[in-house]
Amino acid sequence: MLNEQVPPEFATRWTDPAFPGRQRELVDEQLTRLRRGEVERVFAIGAGFVEQVASDGASILDAGCASGFYSEVFNHCVKA
Repeated sequence: MLNEQVPPEFATRWTDPAFPGRQRELVDEQLTRLRRGEVERVFAIGAGFVEQVASDGASILDAGCASGFYSEVFNHCVKA
């Protein structure tokens, strides 16, 4: 995506103090669905990649910029 394609309000939205709380609400909803067995496509794709790496005996570190919720997603979804 080119810079000129990004709406101006998106360039600074992350600085809104309410942003982390709203992001966590979204994540909590996604994790609730996951625990009910509703695996979102993006989670299934990510888990497939992690399974390939983990099957070789490697460790996985979730060093994301958010809450680390992918650790829970992969723990739930990965069969390796």
